[in-house]
Amino acid sequence: MTRPLPSQPDTFAPYRVISRLGGGLQGEAFLALAPHNNQVVIKAPLNTGTRDRRALDTEVAALRTVGPTIAPRILDYRPTAARPHIVMEYLCGHTVDALLTDGPLTHTDTNRLAVQLATLLDTIHTCGVAHGDFRGQNIMITPGGLYAIDFGCARLRTDSYREFHHHRQADLFHLGALLVRAGTGRPPFSNDWGKAIEDYHDSKADLGALSGTVRTVARALLRRQAWRRPSAAAARTALLHG
Repeated sequence: MTRPLPSQPDTFAPYRVISRLGGGLQGEAFLALAPHNNQVVIKAPLNTGTRDRRALDTEVAALRTVGPTIAPRILDYRPTAARPHIVMEYLCGHTVDALLTDGPLTHTDTNRLAVQLATLLDTIHTCGVAHGDFRGQNIMITPGGLYAIDFGCARLRTDSYREFHHHRQADLFHLGALLVRAGTGRPPFSNDWGKAIEDYHDSKADLGALSGTVRTVARALLRRQAWRRPSAAAARTALLHG
């Protein structure tokens, strides 16, 4: 299905929008061409109020803090434009969600992906950033390695330690869920929302055929008591040496 482009084609001039990549509560992203015809990604909030501009500032700060080795490089930032937006490098690859579409990975590939995901999250947290939405759709697999994208829900430790801590714990839970999906092809809790909530509160994560250290780490990351979840660094160490 064709998705709508911005109502004004020149909204992001001098960048020329090609297509809409997707969107959510935090805004929407577009694939565009820069003046020299290289592809870029433009992200803009849906609204232009003070709160939305502040959120965009936080996202830019998070991207700059973690750096271009694990997140898209910022090429341009226009916070005072009629529609504020970030221009980022286009990453060639596919998401973890796309990788898992066809079902579970092999035992070896599950272990390999688990280490890569834990390493990525550990690097983000070590930088003092909590991603806030560490899900398969926001993790890109490229020839150069894994990259985290969409820092729209990110929190910086320097801004609010309480919010940073809360989002970091959510990141760890999402990491656990990704490990289960990689090894079993399904989420750790029921697709039925009501049943999923019940299972979560009863600590009844379905780990299926997941085995070995990955199973042990996933179970720990999915604990209902957030303070009992291991850090990303501890999860990485266990996966590497367990």
